[in-house]
Amino acid sequence: MVTAAWRRRTDVPMEASEEVEERSVEVALLLVEDNPADARMVCATLDECYPRRYVVTVVESLAEARGILADHTFDAALLDLSLPDSEGLETIGRLAAAHPELPVVVLTGVDDEAVAMEAVRSGSQDYLLKGQADGPSMARAIRYAIDRKKAEELLVAEQVKLEAKNRELEKAHRQLQAYRDRYIDLYDSAPLGYATLDGDGYVQEINLAGASLVHADRNDIIGFPFSQFVAPDDQQAFLTHVHQCVNKHREITTEVSLVGTTGKIVEVQLRSIPLDEPETGSVLCKTAITDLTEHRQMEEAIRSSRAFLQTIIDAMPDIMMVIDRDFRVVQANRAARQAAAAANIPDHCLLCYQIVLNDHNRTCAALDQTCPLREVVATGKAVFATHVHYDDQGQQHYVDVSASPVFDASNQVTHIVELRRDVTERKLADKALAHERDLLRTLIDNLPDCIYVKDVEGRFVAANLATARVMGASAPEEILGRTDFDFYPEDVARQYWIDEEQLLRSGQPLLDKVEPRIDVAGNRTIVLTTKVPIVDSEGKITGLVGISRVIHEGKCFRADCERQ
Repeated sequence: MVTAAWRRRTDVPMEASEEVEERSVEVALLLVEDNPADARMVCATLDECYPRRYVVTVVESLAEARGILADHTFDAALLDLSLPDSEGLETIGRLAAAHPELPVVVLTGVDDEAVAMEAVRSGSQDYLLKGQADGPSMARAIRYAIDRKKAEELLVAEQVKLEAKNRELEKAHRQLQAYRDRYIDLYDSAPLGYATLDGDGYVQEINLAGASLVHADRNDIIGFPFSQFVAPDDQQAFLTHVHQCVNKHREITTEVSLVGTTGKIVEVQLRSIPLDEPETGSVLCKTAITDLTEHRQMEEAIRSSRAFLQTIIDAMPDIMMVIDRDFRVVQANRAARQAAAAANIPDHCLLCYQIVLNDHNRTCAALDQTCPLREVVATGKAVFATHVHYDDQGQQHYVDVSASPVFDASNQVTHIVELRRDVTERKLADKALAHERDLLRTLIDNLPDCIYVKDVEGRFVAANLATARVMGASAPEEILGRTDFDFYPEDVARQYWIDEEQLLRSGQPLLDKVEPRIDVAGNRTIVLTTKVPIVDSEGKITGLVGISRVIHEGKCFRADCERQ
């Protein structure tokens, strides 16, 4: 049942409703009271003190209240705890569960502070005794209930925000903890040693690798001066390192020797950067400790390798140099250094073209000779050339030059390796040999006797002019690669082949054999022939040399043959 107060607000004509709005009704109240007398008393009390300020809607049961609240909004509710469909504090809970946003003031006839406290805990905002509350106290309770409800809603909203923020913070904390754990794992499992030192060199933290360098437990290192592990000769260098990093606020690198608890000495590199500590306002020294043992071993291996390589190239009699793209000699063997010394050229300003050239200021290209450096840089391939060089006395030298490229990581030629060999004696010997060969050839070609060389298959590989003429050729080259069967009758050629095969098989020379010969013109002659085997360095017969001399010609041929 809804009282006239509710009907007066909703059922009046439009003009009356506008009049109500113009009077600015401040508070819409829902009064849940099944006793009409009590309901009229509440309405009268409020209206007497605050005319038209409160518009009260009265319902007699909790079900009616919930039905109206489903379609309308109220600023507050005055709730009786003794209703036909709900009794006691349970009524507050049921209403609050359905409409938690509604401020509730409990109306009851029981003057019990414990009940009042339970009512507030159950969800109401205040507690009034029927018949004892006047208009101002009732209005004050309603206003406080509304304010407290708003405050509760604000608190709930803030609580929701705080809980969300807390969840974000907890998530960030978990992530930070995970990052910290991963950082600690990486920090401790790093192959390099890491330590944090204060301005006096005391250890604030150190990882496992750093502690292992001095063979100590890090709990025995933290809080103590790191200088206790520094070799006596390097103490001052270590302290200077820390002070410059902290006081001058700059990165610094120093090499020192550490002496561990076992007495083992380890060479390390300290690389430190300054780290500002906001909480204390101090500056710490964040230090990376690198074990140089392998580095030193590698350096020693490189030095040994270089010394070994230098020993090898120094043992070479030929000049060998490594040259950069600007013609500078960056490495040279003993022969090259001796040549430079002979030319009075200091090692620090040695250029490749200054060695074995009487004009020390002109490159190979300027002397119209192939420049190995430029050729190798241009092609990226090895170059071979023969140069004519002159010594300080002006003597001519023939020099074989070979140059090979050296590439960098981007496949660019950065240097060349050049080898020079003086081949003057060989060149002169070759010239003398060629001259002698020409003289011998001239002599052989002008002899009337036939001189020739054959391989094991009977083919001519060399012959003089007389032999070629007998064969009907104009030059020796025309009979090379051919056999006697190409020039003589079958029976004559076969006899020659039988003799030669026996010679090649036995290795015994054929000396001064008188035999017939018929040239291509049909002229018959008797020749005196000698053939000897050609034996190589391994004792293998590779051919033969023959010489034939005419001893009878023409008419004497038949009688000589019969007499033979």
